[in-house]
Amino acid sequence: MKPSRYPYYHRCVRRFFTMVVPPGQDVLLVGYDGDWDLTALRPRRGVFLCTDEQIELPVRRGGFESQRGFDLRPIQGKFDYIILKNALGSCPDIGTFLCDLPRLCRPETRVIVYSYNYLWKLGLRLAEAVRLKRRGGLQNWLSIRDLNNMLTTAGFQRVGVARWQIFPFFLGGLGVPLNWLGKFLFFLDWLKLNQFQVFRPLPAGPGAPGEAEDESLTICLTCRDERDNIEPLVRALPQLTPNQEILFVEGHSRDGTREEIERVIEAYPEKNIRVIGQPGKGQGDAIREGFAQARGNIIILLESDMTSPPENVRFVYESLRRRHAEFIEGSRFVYPLSLRAMPLANQLGNGSFAYFFSWLFGGHLTDVLSGIKAIRKSDFQKVLCRWNDWGINDPFGDFELLFGAVRLGLLCAEQPIHYRPRPYGKTKTRVWYHGYILAKMALNAFLRFRG
Repeated sequence: MKPSRYPYYHRCVRRFFTMVVPPGQDVLLVGYDGDWDLTALRPRRGVFLCTDEQIELPVRRGGFESQRGFDLRPIQGKFDYIILKNALGSCPDIGTFLCDLPRLCRPETRVIVYSYNYLWKLGLRLAEAVRLKRRGGLQNWLSIRDLNNMLTTAGFQRVGVARWQIFPFFLGGLGVPLNWLGKFLFFLDWLKLNQFQVFRPLPAGPGAPGEAEDESLTICLTCRDERDNIEPLVRALPQLTPNQEILFVEGHSRDGTREEIERVIEAYPEKNIRVIGQPGKGQGDAIREGFAQARGNIIILLESDMTSPPENVRFVYESLRRRHAEFIEGSRFVYPLSLRAMPLANQLGNGSFAYFFSWLFGGHLTDVLSGIKAIRKSDFQKVLCRWNDWGINDPFGDFELLFGAVRLGLLCAEQPIHYRPRPYGKTKTRVWYHGYILAKMALNAFLRFRG
């Protein structure tokens, strides 16, 4: 395959794919200009289905497989990521193509649909006429709503939408400042050329074949100087599955918390309790270490300050087990909240971050710093391989988990939880210092996710 004549445009598209697809995955790419994209993604297994007759099939290398056309029947196995790169825009039979797509999906598979904005139809035709763009086989000009309807009919659920690149040409360097400005002019998103939608296969309904069975669970409890909360917490935690463990991550306590955990382990052998010491400092380090050493397929984080009722983990577990959601945060802002439980400055800061990320990620978030979070171990391992990728050390780990979940295209949801004043110990939050760090992370996320 010959190098692209328009590297500026293609770099932007590949940047999105490399941002959302971790290395070492099984990837099927359907479209064109695909071999370069597969190389950049560093897949464990890469399959390229070339849909453009004008493009020479790439030479097989690095384990990549390639074939031509839209027939999915010869392709065997299942994939972690399926990228439809303008494929539906030139597909002669979209229904037949999408009908066979679920066969290639695992429950955790993400389907990324890339398309041109149909409002650019005349502009791209003009660009082809003056040879600013290679003539393509695009026939079906589909809107975001059209594509969402088609994938929904085929058994998929949309979990994310992104629009990048308001000006696709380098044009002597003019495109760089225009696209940088486009990050901030959000009211012009409807004009951007590149449209990305992320879908997941719909989970099996109640009573359907393959309905979820009980899965192993780790309840990860981070703690520092929480001695008097340990036994009440262990006693209150429900047994949700026979294969369940309680994992304490102890953070260099000075009040005898470690000794209390060891006493409780002996006193409640039926609870299957473990304790590990975190290597570094801070809640973020404790979460990373605890989640990495968790033995359950599902991990639920619960802070040990007893501000959230331990029985809340029951609803979170059921949601993840049935794949109704894939990353869950507790929301403390549904029920009445007293200033004794959360000071006004904390409420205002948390609310501001939640509002900002709701707009940035196109969802609805009310609480982004809750002490209850849940994710599958397999998904966390993908988040972990890019931990600290934002260039700033997250003191709490909340943003690392949220950004990682959004990046992977996980279906994010919230669970209402009650929040009450802590019965023992003191909060470790330093409002203005930590707020400044989190604001810097929010700015980095804005620049990354906005293209």
